[in-house]
Amino acid sequence: MQKRVSMSNEEAKGIQEAKFFSEFVAISDLPYDLSTVGKLPTPEPDILCVHRSYGPIAFELVELCDPTLAKVFAAPDDAPAYIRTSDPSPRIVDKKLTRQYQTPYPIRTSYLY
Repeated sequence: MQKRVSMSNEEAKGIQEAKFFSEFVAISDLPYDLSTVGKLPTPEPDILCVHRSYGPIAFELVELCDPTLAKVFAAPDDAPAYIRTSDPSPRIVDKKLTRQYQTPYPIRTSYLY
């Protein structure tokens, strides 16, 4: 009998971030080596990828989605819903831009999902 190994939320998030980043780079035709996309451990930025000219670059990904909207759209209920919300983008971006990361790589912030 095989033992079932569960994935932590952080591992699942890392896989999802690497997938989104790879899809973005592929669609954008940016000069990054997709075979080098990998998740970095905390307290480093989210993703490390090698630029074909400049070498390794770390990326901090930002999710620009109102949690209220995410909760409503994730619900299995198809009933109409009244939603009142505001744009969380400035608050989210400000928070990310003020964080201090420990990494030897240059950092870029990407707004991907």
